Amino acid sequence: MTGLMTAAIAALAALFYLTAALFLKGWGQIPVWVTLAGVVVTLIIASALEMEALRRARFAEVVLLIICTEVTLALILSRFLFRDGFSAVELCGLALMLAGVALLLTGGGHGHSEVVKAVERRVS
Repeated sequence: MTGLMTAAIAALAALFYLTAALFLKGWGQIPVWVTLAGVVVTLIIASALEMEALRRARFAEVVLLIICTEVTLALILSRFLFRDGFSAVELCGLALMLAGVALLLTGGGHGHSEVVKAVERRVS
């Protein structure tokens, strides 16, 4: 099960990845050096946070948390910053992602079979 601190670190990484994307979105409205500096700094911070989250939890959990958090934040920000609308299919996809993250955080996805456990013991 992914700990709350790991989830928070992954969410912060997602926020910084999204901030880098917002810098790129504003490429024409702000000076190029500000854009490049902002992208580099936010990607370095996001990468450092992702490395810490990966140190604390399994690879698939961290990647899922970061991607789902980033997509959710992107949809929310695009609604309020850019006045984008969403279809029912997009909203259903968002709901499914959030349900997956909830299952992940509560430990609902840890039904390893005995074969998988034996392989994991053998590898380590």
